[in-house]
Amino acid sequence: MAAGLPGDGGACELRSVWVGPQGRGRSVGDRLTAAVGGLARPRGATTLKLAVLSSSEPAVALCQRNGFIDTGELGALLSGGVARDHLMVMVLR
Repeated sequence: MAAGLPGDGGACELRSVWVGPQGRGRSVGDRLTAAVGGLARPRGATTLKLAVLSSSEPAVALCQRNGFIDTGELGALLSGGVARDHLMVMVLR
Protein backbone atom coordinates (compact mmCIF):
# COMPACT_ATOMS: atom_id res chain seq x y z
CA MET A 1 0.00 0.00 0.00
CA ALA A 2 1.25 3.49 -0.82
CA ALA A 3 -0.41 6.90 -0.76
CA GLY A 4 0.60 10.21 -2.30
CA LEU A 5 -0.94 13.66 -2.02
CA PRO A 6 -0.56 16.71 -4.23
CA GLY A 7 1.43 19.46 -2.59
CA ASP A 8 2.45 23.04 -3.11
CA GLY A 9 5.03 24.46 -5.50
CA GLY A 10 5.55 21.41 -7.71
CA ALA A 11 5.84 18.98 -4.82
CA CYS A 12 3.93 15.80 -4.13
CA GLU A 13 3.95 14.15 -0.74
CA LEU A 14 4.49 10.43 -0.25
CA ARG A 15 2.32 9.89 2.81
CA SER A 16 2.80 6.21 3.49
CA VAL A 17 4.27 3.00 2.20
CA TRP A 18 3.43 -0.28 3.85
CA VAL A 19 4.39 -3.77 2.74
CA GLY A 20 3.08 -6.90 4.41
CA PRO A 21 5.62 -9.27 5.92
CA GLN A 22 5.36 -11.74 3.01
CA GLY A 23 6.31 -9.00 0.50
CA ARG A 24 9.26 -7.52 2.37
CA GLY A 25 12.69 -7.96 0.84
CA ARG A 26 11.16 -8.38 -2.63
CA SER A 27 11.39 -4.77 -3.89
CA VAL A 28 7.67 -4.20 -3.33
CA GLY A 29 8.36 -0.96 -1.41
CA ASP A 30 10.61 0.23 -4.24
CA ARG A 31 7.89 -0.42 -6.81
CA LEU A 32 5.26 1.33 -4.70
CA THR A 33 7.49 4.37 -4.24
CA ALA A 34 8.20 4.49 -7.98
CA ALA A 35 4.48 4.21 -8.73
CA VAL A 36 3.65 7.28 -6.62
CA GLY A 37 6.44 9.22 -8.37
CA GLY A 38 5.17 7.98 -11.73
CA LEU A 39 1.69 9.32 -10.97
CA ALA A 40 3.01 12.64 -9.65
CA ARG A 41 5.20 13.55 -12.66
CA PRO A 42 2.39 13.84 -15.25
CA ARG A 43 0.50 16.04 -12.79
CA GLY A 44 3.34 18.57 -12.78
CA ALA A 45 5.19 17.52 -9.63
CA THR A 46 8.95 18.07 -9.73
CA THR A 47 9.72 16.69 -6.27
CA LEU A 48 8.44 13.97 -4.00
CA LYS A 49 8.63 14.70 -0.27
CA LEU A 50 8.13 12.51 2.76
CA ALA A 51 8.64 12.35 6.50
CA VAL A 52 10.30 9.31 8.07
CA LEU A 53 11.36 8.31 11.55
CA SER A 54 15.13 8.03 11.61
CA SER A 55 14.79 5.11 14.04
CA SER A 56 13.00 3.08 11.33
CA GLU A 57 16.10 1.74 9.59
CA PRO A 58 14.21 -0.22 6.91
CA ALA A 59 12.15 2.88 6.00
CA VAL A 60 15.24 5.11 5.85
CA ALA A 61 17.03 2.52 3.70
CA LEU A 62 14.05 2.37 1.32
CA CYS A 63 14.05 6.16 1.00
CA GLN A 64 17.79 6.41 0.39
CA ARG A 65 17.76 3.55 -2.10
CA ASN A 66 15.09 5.40 -4.08
CA GLY A 67 17.01 8.67 -4.24
CA PHE A 68 15.57 10.61 -1.31
CA ILE A 69 17.94 12.88 0.58
CA ASP A 70 17.53 14.18 4.11
CA THR A 71 16.75 17.91 4.04
CA GLY A 72 17.98 18.41 7.59
CA GLU A 73 14.51 19.63 8.56
CA LEU A 74 12.48 18.04 11.30
CA GLY A 75 8.74 17.51 11.20
CA ALA A 76 6.28 18.28 13.97
CA LEU A 77 6.48 16.46 17.28
CA LEU A 78 4.84 13.05 17.05
CA SER A 79 2.30 11.82 19.57
CA GLY A 80 3.98 11.50 22.92
CA GLY A 81 5.97 14.66 22.26
CA VAL A 82 9.35 12.93 22.15
CA ALA A 83 10.23 12.09 18.54
CA ARG A 84 10.14 13.99 15.25
CA ASP A 85 10.12 12.78 11.68
CA HIS A 86 12.98 13.72 9.37
CA LEU A 87 11.94 15.36 6.13
CA MET A 88 13.35 13.91 2.91
CA VAL A 89 12.98 14.92 -0.73
CA MET A 90 13.60 13.35 -4.14
CA VAL A 91 13.78 15.20 -7.45
CA LEU A 92 11.45 13.61 -10.00
CA ARG A 93 13.02 13.10 -13.42
